[in-house]
Amino acid sequence: MEDASKARQQCKKRIVMLTYGSRGDVEPFVALGLRLITEGFLVRLIAPKPFRPLVESTGIDFVPIDSEPDELGQLFANQAGISGTSVTSGVPNSAIPFSPDQTFWAKRLSQLGVGPAAPPTKKLTVHAIEQMILDATEYGKFSNQVKLIEQKIKSEDGVSTTIAIINNLVSGS
Repeated sequence: MEDASKARQQCKKRIVMLTYGSRGDVEPFVALGLRLITEGFLVRLIAPKPFRPLVESTGIDFVPIDSEPDELGQLFANQAGISGTSVTSGVPNSAIPFSPDQTFWAKRLSQLGVGPAAPPTKKLTVHAIEQMILDATEYGKFSNQVKLIEQKIKSEDGVSTTIAIINNLVSGS
């Protein structure tokens, strides 16, 4: 125990990561943390307390958030995970925003050409939603772009890119 404490004090590269939500939100941070450890980082992950055994079994320092994952997920819900999953599955996507982060993702999906733009909230009607769904599914105008984005995302190595960015930030490059 004393050796681990001494190693922590001597480690110059430290990172703290925060996530919430389900196991699907926590596991990518565990994978990233393990890779950061191999790069010489001291890693600490802050996550909902039910994930303590998962995180600590990997040797990553764990700090619990005193809340249940579902409560946090509802509190901080956003479109990023849902949007990314549908795009990587080759499915056109759109979002009807009701919060600031959803507004970002709704605009981003439209900008990428993977789905129709959402109608402004003040003009939100059953007909407008119906038209948005028809545009996304029946006419196929988003299919090619969705396939291109899907291939691009699947060819990326996000962990290596993230590690390179972190190393550049730490080294001041």
